Amino acid sequence: MARVTSERVEQTKRELLEAARLVLTRDGFASLSTRRVAEAAGTQMSQIQYHFGSKEGMILALFEDMN
Repeated sequence: MARVTSERVEQTKRELLEAARLVLTRDGFASLSTRRVAEAAGTQMSQIQYHFGSKEGMILALFEDMN
């Protein structure tokens, strides 16, 4: 079984944040859903739960990153 490196974890997190930013700027806050972010990132919705804990956690991480 292959091990996941910390670099890969950070890369996935970064890709999810970039996808969230894309969805936010393209579709607006009302349309910012975990499903749309996962689709934009080309990954599963469970990755958002794994990396951020919830949609709210993802939004907070996004705003922190943007700040």
